[in-house]
Amino acid sequence: MTPDAAFSTGSLPPPARAAAWGEAVAAAYFPLDLAFADAPRFRGALARRGMGDVLVSRLRSAPLAYRRRPAHLCDGGEESFLLTAPRSAPVRFSQMGREVVCEPGGFLLERGAEPYEFSYDRPCDLIAVKIAGPALSARLPAPGRFCAVGFDGRRGVGALLLDVIRAAEARAAEMSAAAREAVGRQIVELFALAVESDGRGFESPASSVRAAHLARLSAAIARRLSEPDLGPEALAAACGVSKRYLHALCRADGFSVGERVREARLSAARKALSARGDGRSVAEVAYAVGFSDASAFARAYRARFGEAPSETRAAARGAPG
Repeated sequence: MTPDAAFSTGSLPPPARAAAWGEAVAAAYFPLDLAFADAPRFRGALARRGMGDVLVSRLRSAPLAYRRRPAHLCDGGEESFLLTAPRSAPVRFSQMGREVVCEPGGFLLERGAEPYEFSYDRPCDLIAVKIAGPALSARLPAPGRFCAVGFDGRRGVGALLLDVIRAAEARAAEMSAAAREAVGRQIVELFALAVESDGRGFESPASSVRAAHLARLSAAIARRLSEPDLGPEALAAACGVSKRYLHALCRADGFSVGERVREARLSAARKALSARGDGRSVAEVAYAVGFSDASAFARAYRARFGEAPSETRAAARGAPG
């Protein structure tokens, strides 16, 4: 499936539906093992919309169980998380020794880099938001702490989050690429605010210390993005920790120091290139975020976002005001 795609088993002969559904789910989310309650009679529909670092999808299907096994973790893709919000039936999810039943009106977080089991024993309608790991970690350090925890989406920031996700899924076709990307960033921000207001995942003093260090690291990187040689030694000093501890801290969260710096540079560049009022050239933006070689920047940018920097700039300038 491309970022914008739709799939349904409706037009397929019954013997082909289970395999086709498995392929569609793997393309939209992660490779998984599927256990069908009634494979020949299975029906399902899946539609997905791309929104920058976020993919919003609507999934409707007959009862089903999904399992992500250790063997699936070798798929080699960038780490991602799934924010899942059931609409019509409860879902059961277990990961990292935790298990939760999430009712409609709630939401939960799944980590693609860890095995898990996910199921629903009634026909289900749900929305799943796939978020790039670096984008989520930049706003919410160590997001794995919040996996397999049920959050309330019926009031406060949680309710606003679900309102925005539902509206984004329904209205995505009417939005420009720049608008979609902005909405994607707001979804990440609202999710982080909802989690922070809940308080769970912050209970361990050790995890709180790690989160504080990671937050300081993100702030230090943001302040010094223009430095081409920004590395672990300077960042450890800025955070008041040893270089060894900094590397261990980042490994535990799944992203190296270098990967964090690179992601911050590319994200800052994309934000600048998407701003219609930013008159700098692509090369000037690249140098401003710490790339010393414009060609290397262009290659890294295309690998990360699937398009050239000039395409992002052109799309932003061509978007209606």
